[in-house]
Amino acid sequence: DRGASPDARSGKGNTPLMLAASRSHLDVVRVLLASEADVNLRNDRRGTALIFAVESRSPEIVRALLAAGAKKRYRDREGQSAISLAERLGAQEIHEILQERPAARGGLLGIF
Repeated sequence: DRGASPDARSGKGNTPLMLAASRSHLDVVRVLLASEADVNLRNDRRGTALIFAVESRSPEIVRALLAAGAKKRYRDREGQSAISLAERLGAQEIHEILQERPAARGGLLGIF
């Protein structure tokens, strides 16, 4: 650890976790989650890492973020939640993942 915050913000309020999710970088997402990045931070448009993961159509990242406690129902400035966005994009697998009941949270071990 060199003291860098996993929750540092860009000029638009994006975090490294949001950027990794938007680019489908699962390994980076895992490292950031292990570094205790806050999965529910919002950017200037009220977007979250989960919304970015849905936009990038990455089911593995969606699962990892949910396992880390990402809130499914948060809405961005346009009123889109991760669930409604998955439906609009026709991302059926992700929509199904988001509709699943949450498993008991026992830590992040299940995503590695």
